[in-house]
Amino acid sequence: MEAAVKRVWSAQLAFPITQFALLTLAAYINIYEQGHYDPKFGKAGSFELFLRIIALVTAVSSLLYSITFLLNINSILPQARTMRLSRLLLPIVVCALIQVGIYFPIEQFGLSVLIFFWLFLTPPALAWLSVKFIADEQQPDFD
Repeated sequence: MEAAVKRVWSAQLAFPITQFALLTLAAYINIYEQGHYDPKFGKAGSFELFLRIIALVTAVSSLLYSITFLLNINSILPQARTMRLSRLLLPIVVCALIQVGIYFPIEQFGLSVLIFFWLFLTPPALAWLSVKFIADEQQPDFD
């Protein structure tokens, strides 16, 4: 596989890395700084439990994101091959920030809404938006 194609395929790994890092930071702040933990498990045990849940959530959402991203990127692959890595990563990282950012308001609606909307519907939609933004970067400006 040529280097340009590897760059495009590996750029989508920014989504799970960013999502896992931000959710881990949020869990750390929630447990250690705000003191929201189960006394039965203690701070360390609660944080370990959160890390396992975060890993599962990241795996599911990044799988859905990656499938949608890789299916849609094929339509613009010749254009995406010529892009710099930073141009590829920016929409993907922004979509991961959106994914983590909308978690907290959706969490207020309950677990079923959170699982259905945030975990199963949002990653494919964000992957489609990432590809759309990457495709729009290649459009010439006629201004």
